[in-house]
Amino acid sequence: KGWRARNIAEARHNIVIRELLIAAHALEVGQPKFPIDRSFAEERKSNENTDVDEMKIQTMYKMVEECKIVVHGKEVAKKVLYLTNKQAVMFDEEAMHRVIQALDIGEPKFVIKLLPSIGSAMQMTIAHSELIGTHEVEFGVSTNASSEISKEDERVVETQLLLFMKTCVLPLAMQTKALILIGGANDCVLSASLSKVVLAEQARLGKDCPFTVLATVCEREIHSKAVDPDDRNHVAAQIARNSSAWQKRIVKMNDFYSDTMLIKALDSSANATESVLQQCDLTHAAERYIIFEGFDEDEDVKKTGCYNNGPQKAFESVFLQYMTRKLPSIAVQSFSASQGYPFLVDLTSRNIPVLLLDTTERCITSTKLDPKIGPLTKLAKESDSFPSITQAQHMQLRVEDGRICEEGMDTLLNIAMEMVERKLDVLCREGVIDMLDTSLMAFFHHVLTLGSNIGSVGGKAVPLHIQISELEKFQRTSKDSNKALLSPELVTRVLDFMNTRVSAWKVKCECSRVEKWLMKHDKKYNHMLSDAVIAKKKLEEKVAIIDANGGNFADYNLDVSNWIAQLDLLMSSHTYSASIFDLDEVRRLLGSVAKIDRLPNSNSLEALRTLQDAWDHVEVYHLLADRYKLISKITYVMMLLTGIVITILSLLNSIYDSDTHVGVIAMSFLGTCLAAYVSSSPTCGPFAHELVPTATP
Repeated sequence: KGWRARNIAEARHNIVIRELLIAAHALEVGQPKFPIDRSFAEERKSNENTDVDEMKIQTMYKMVEECKIVVHGKEVAKKVLYLTNKQAVMFDEEAMHRVIQALDIGEPKFVIKLLPSIGSAMQMTIAHSELIGTHEVEFGVSTNASSEISKEDERVVETQLLLFMKTCVLPLAMQTKALILIGGANDCVLSASLSKVVLAEQARLGKDCPFTVLATVCEREIHSKAVDPDDRNHVAAQIARNSSAWQKRIVKMNDFYSDTMLIKALDSSANATESVLQQCDLTHAAERYIIFEGFDEDEDVKKTGCYNNGPQKAFESVFLQYMTRKLPSIAVQSFSASQGYPFLVDLTSRNIPVLLLDTTERCITSTKLDPKIGPLTKLAKESDSFPSITQAQHMQLRVEDGRICEEGMDTLLNIAMEMVERKLDVLCREGVIDMLDTSLMAFFHHVLTLGSNIGSVGGKAVPLHIQISELEKFQRTSKDSNKALLSPELVTRVLDFMNTRVSAWKVKCECSRVEKWLMKHDKKYNHMLSDAVIAKKKLEEKVAIIDANGGNFADYNLDVSNWIAQLDLLMSSHTYSASIFDLDEVRRLLGSVAKIDRLPNSNSLEALRTLQDAWDHVEVYHLLADRYKLISKITYVMMLLTGIVITILSLLNSIYDSDTHVGVIAMSFLGTCLAAYVSSSPTCGPFAHELVPTATP
């Protein structure tokens, strides 16, 4: 208790000293400000009387600027569109065509949306250095903290993501001349991985590069790097110095951040992250940038204004709707979904396929396991991610009507849940918290949809009548989709497991993390000891309640909207899942989902019936043609023989003066009958009325 009291007293003393220093500085030089390069202040003075003409939106006149920056020692040109909130809300779907022309996007044939994915400790350390040393990071409840148990596992996951971009996304983008939409801040794992593999292709192909990368970002995320007076090599800093539209507003934004954030430094109860700017930079991968200001000015100049990212969301939604309405598309989500599950459900409701990537090495989502090498990650080895099943479980996993039976699905779910609990148990022992919610959703979605697709009998050709029989059987159970609908009971069971067992393990992992931090931590964070002790006590109380509740987390304040979004996402026919450890399956999935020609994945029952009816007609016509061919040959031979007999009889009559008139007349009559039959048989032959096909009802 003595050292705890001393730590609390020392922390309060430091807060008082900080408040006194800031107050003294404010009395001496005025309100404290974030540091900003002097060149921006000079630029503001020269443009402070210049107003942005909102009518430019109608023509996009000088709205898009070309900025030349240096990336890896090479000068490249970037097109930048800087939008204030007033300008962003003025863009409707009709104006998007002018935006595309002004940004010189060209005519893409496909749209790839890499959704903001956060959760990699290495990437977040690069992009969010302002959060290092905070309670959230040190106690592991932030996405800045790693969800892997070793640095080697982090490196393996990063390598697999690079391979995913190199072998799956990049070839698809080049083949389809795709427009790749990414988050502009470099804290997104997917955009960072894309940046590492796409720069070489862009440099090699130059202007002939078939795909285009467009990034959207909020100015708040990159402001610190843009105005950094000590380093002008950041991408954001170079673009800020080349964009006149951004220069006119950047000092205003710096004053706004200073007024709203630095004042919170005086409040000891405020979160430390609320008084510092984000340290993100712009991603290198993009060739086009749309920067949203995210700030609403107050009509009263004496008032500060406020944050508002609503116009950015509205603009991005309209832009995506405009592009995907005319073009096929796919969205990719991994790690932790920063925009939430409702956003993913909104994409699926627009018929945009959403691919959930599992970044954890385990069976079911990944079938690639070399028995000689074994699993690649330490976590997969310690948690037995590729377990052997018993003979009884194998017998229960039987397939009926092209899909796993109900008893088999229950067994498969039990196996999957046991795998998840073994993984969380390993994380708990290591003091690591699993923040990869998308990986968990991808894993369970793959379990629920395993063997649910119809008509895929090992990739072999299926007889037409068997396919029709299967679809008719499926139509009797569901008439809504060609993809087998998931059982609501199974999906609800998965969500209950995630909200009870997984949440309980997360609390245990948090408690283990704090305990390990107390045993071993950097001495410079000793001021957090009292907070760690308090957090440990609270977590231990929660763990005791969980143990008393049979190991289940009981939270009656359930987020209903998020629960429904998870349910809709798992049950949507536009949701797909794969693992970055099985890239062959990812390529196959992308090839089947991302169809440029917009052809359906499979024929409908009506189409198969029409095809069957057409083949019935073809077979009947072939039968008629064969019979007419035979009849034609027979009648032709008979007509030749008739002519020969008539000729012989005529010669006998002239040479031997014999009476052959009756024979000649008979043969002539026979030839006339044959000619009449031949001329009338193609339209009214003896088989025509019997073999004319009728339409299948």
